Amino acid sequence: MNNVRWDQFVRVAYGDGGARRLILISAVNCPYCRQMEANLASVATTLLTTFYVLPSSLISLDSSGEAQRSWSQAANLWCAHDDGVSWRAFWAMHQSPRTETCPMDAASAQRLVRNFSTVMASIGVKVRGTPTLIREDGAVLGVPPDFDAAYASRTYGPSGMPVTDSASGVSGEATWLIAPRH
Repeated sequence: MNNVRWDQFVRVAYGDGGARRLILISAVNCPYCRQMEANLASVATTLLTTFYVLPSSLISLDSSGEAQRSWSQAANLWCAHDDGVSWRAFWAMHQSPRTETCPMDAASAQRLVRNFSTVMASIGVKVRGTPTLIREDGAVLGVPPDFDAAYASRTYGPSGMPVTDSASGVSGEATWLIAPRH
């Protein structure tokens, strides 16, 4: 996780970010992701966390025109570079931003998500669909169908941070997965 290029994700902060770095793999055409985003919107005023999002699609590009459209939406969201404004607007109004200078296309977005998932699997972090949330120490977090502010704060907020040994900054045996704090 120390080698993750955080600036390559869609950064979506709630409050002051809570010193969190949760990776969220989400799909623009995922009903469960839509429900999760609605839940996050309902607790947004009390949540302190930062999600680093990999936008994706549930449909492989090999399958249909709908796949091209959804992967293009994911690419446009990736290229928005607006601190999550387009991401939140997408889930609120289901409109993706129009980015005229986006160097990413549908195929490169799909390839990037697949490559990321392969790298995560190689270090024991299994991406099993969307939404997938990956904590700073590489643990995969569950996403219940409905959650309240207390759950969101406890799981995604500062109190949900992996416990570290203050002398070494180590959490369990997965020392190489600890993300630096800023």
